[in-house]
Amino acid sequence: MAVFAPIGWHVTLRLDRDHDRVIATTVGQVRTAADRFLRLGRRFGLLAFGVADTHMHALLACDRPAAGRFVHDLEVSLRHHLELPIPFAPARFTPVETQRHLRDSLRYVFGQDDPHGLQRDPFREGTNLPDLLGARTEGCWTAAGFARLMPRVGRPELLRYMPWGPDLELPAPTSALDLLPEAGAAVALVPELTGRPEPVVATRRAAVHLAVPHLGPARTARLLSIGRSSVHRLLRQPADPARVRALTLQVRMRQASATAGRALPSDWPSPPPPGPGPRWPGRRR
Repeated sequence: MAVFAPIGWHVTLRLDRDHDRVIATTVGQVRTAADRFLRLGRRFGLLAFGVADTHMHALLACDRPAAGRFVHDLEVSLRHHLELPIPFAPARFTPVETQRHLRDSLRYVFGQDDPHGLQRDPFREGTNLPDLLGARTEGCWTAAGFARLMPRVGRPELLRYMPWGPDLELPAPTSALDLLPEAGAAVALVPELTGRPEPVVATRRAAVHLAVPHLGPARTARLLSIGRSSVHRLLRQPADPARVRALTLQVRMRQASATAGRALPSDWPSPPPPGPGPRWPGRRR
């Protein structure tokens, strides 16, 4: 009987079982963990990942030795950036042998909040689902692996994993632009949209291009906590259309959450109540 190499590996990580605890306890830490997955995973064929509460999952399209190197690098990085005081337990490596197994594994990785009864990550920031749907740009490269290995998993199926998926294609009122600072932090994978890191600067530039036509330079400057001269300077620079699109989708999700009055984790900033106003661009279903 022929022996074939697996399609990839489903890796499960958790902290030492004698000191089991939540790995990322704040929205900032969830974003930091996602940033680490994306920065380290590209050369190991990262297809998908999910940060639950006490454990994490990754789907990798690589061989077993490479999967082991990814886990080592990720654990070292997370312990440093999240200041974890205890080590990780030995990771569990499960070979993904068939297309059905790959799809089932994806369902498990992206559906972590549901089987565990969690609602700690309503915008799925601890996964690459926002990247696959265009609501984040740092991990947009993971879409290439999807197209190659899971061509039948399209946008409609991915939207089912996102609590606010149906709202991504709907326009939002201009008042929803008040959510831009938090939406921008989500796009840039940082706790707050401050400082000068390249993703922050690029996202701030995109936010200015998105907001000024509706709010004007002065109000945009106040909203983003920057000077009016910075607004005009950023307007003269071209914005990344994909980042503008990602900001738009992040704002729509947060507006939908505010409208529904859904309870968010205590450290997730509470969005302002929705208000009346003209609609800003969006495609109707």
